[in-house]
Amino acid sequence: MHNLFLGLIKEHFMGILGIGLPTYHERPVISLTFGVPPETLSNSDKKGVNKLKTWLEAPAATTFSSDRVTAIKKLKRINLPALRFVCSEVNCSLPAKPRLTKADYVECLLDWVSYLWLNNM
Repeated sequence: MHNLFLGLIKEHFMGILGIGLPTYHERPVISLTFGVPPETLSNSDKKGVNKLKTWLEAPAATTFSSDRVTAIKKLKRINLPALRFVCSEVNCSLPAKPRLTKADYVECLLDWVSYLWLNNM
């Protein structure tokens, strides 16, 4: 039982969270499939969608540090249309506000990722 537990811990920390792995990771931890982006997205927005997809599929420790403020700053570099598209594709539960800001989308996406990593991995 002890060895089984140690194996599960190792897989969780290294394979899923990415703690102790080099910054480059070959296979995605979470496999995401997005629909076709709307034509209104610019090329930089589409690059932002691809960057977000790569970040979200990678192990947590290689993508976001344990500091939520740093993760928020990293995600805020992505354009608002790209954040909006990714949040709609992964069905984030956005706050009920008349006008959502980039910070709202970033917080919602981080909450979604945290929930997914904690409950499904």
